[in-house]
Parts: sequence; C-alpha cells; structure tokens
Amino acid sequence: MKSILGFGIGETEETAETPPAPTVEQTPVRSLALVRFIGDGRAFTYYNDLFDLAVGDRVFVSGKLAGKPGIVEKITTKFRINTADYKRVIAKTCTSIRGTYEAMIDKMVSYDTGGVPLLDPAAEAGGGR
Repeated sequence: MKSILGFGIGETEETAETPPAPTVEQTPVRSLALVRFIGDGRAFTYYNDLFDLAVGDRVFVSGKLAGKPGIVEKITTKFRINTADYKRVIAKTCTSIRGTYEAMIDKMVSYDTGGVPLLDPAAEAGGGR
C-alpha cells in the first residue's frame, strides 16, 4: 500500500519496484586500422569511428575492396589525418556462431534465435553485443 506522499507502507523488498540501471553510452575510439585482405595479401589503412576494433577482428570496408573480408593487423589511435582522404571500416563481422544448423539445398539454416548475434554500431556502443 502506498501513502499519499508516495512512500511504501508495509512493502517488502520483493514487492518494491527497482528502477532500471542507467545505461552508459560509450563512444568507440577513433582509430586507423591496417587491414589485410583474405586471398589477396594486400594491406591498406582505413579510418574507423564505428567499432572498437582489436587485432584479429574481421571487417568489411568501403571503396574498391568493398565486399572482400579483411583481417585487422594493426590499430593506431594517435594520429592527425584528414578523414576525407581515407576510406572507412563499415562493418565488423562476428565469428561466434552457436546453435544447431541444418543444410537446406545450398544454405545453412538455424532455428535458434541467438545463433548468430547481430553486430550493430549503436548496440555495440551501449555495451550489448
């Protein structure tokens, strides 16, 4: 039972509502990533401001090599550049796949809702991945 002033009278800890924990929004660190492309062997530097990248992450980039997967080899966080001169990292791929999969014609299908976690820059900035 609540009183007129809003204080709970006779409420136990189980019945009292707890406010949701505040979410801390973290902005990814701006960086330059040296990306080596799979099957090509070439490495180029790309500007990143969407993801918290680490060495070994698999990424996709904009520009001529769009659509080819690359592996991050080096990260630089202290730099002075004109960002217009660099192509960007546009996607970070996820290699953690869980669940069971079945072959259907030429595709692999899973009915597990959490089989492949989605990577969204906004969700990653909030810490949920």
